[in-house]
Amino acid sequence: MNWEAVGAIGEVAGALLVGATLLYLAMQVGQSTRSNRAVLSWSLNQALADLNGRLSSDAGLADIWLRGCDSMDALDPIERERFTRYAMDRLNLAEYVHSSFAHEKATDLHIDYVAWMVRSVAVSPGLQQLIESFEGKWVGSPELYEMYRRASERGGAGPETRSPTAGREFL
Repeated sequence: MNWEAVGAIGEVAGALLVGATLLYLAMQVGQSTRSNRAVLSWSLNQALADLNGRLSSDAGLADIWLRGCDSMDALDPIERERFTRYAMDRLNLAEYVHSSFAHEKATDLHIDYVAWMVRSVAVSPGLQQLIESFEGKWVGSPELYEMYRRASERGGAGPETRSPTAGREFL
């Protein structure tokens, strides 16, 4: 065996090792993406559980939320502040999911929460008032604000706002 044959065998072996390494890296990226989505899903579920837990464990906040969703005008200044803070927690969660989806970290299931939040604005005069109060002051995603604004303008008159996938037409 001459040195040229040994060199050729080395080149083939090197190419096979590079190919195997690239395949391994591709598999790792896929696994990492699945893992990131699982963590995002868990964190979204936990955040929703926390938000819903606040309502179910605090009858005063639940009352404020229900009255505020009908109209923020029905709330005194302290109740209005509590309503605004709770609504902002929900809107911020939607912002987080929307941003994750834009960066391909979230799934369609996650974006359903954003659609639900948009639908909530569409059917809630109090949330519409809150969105309108952010005119020129919104610091989140301009696209998400525009979705809320359009949903607010359209309102919840049609049956499409009550379907499980309602809100997606704004996304």
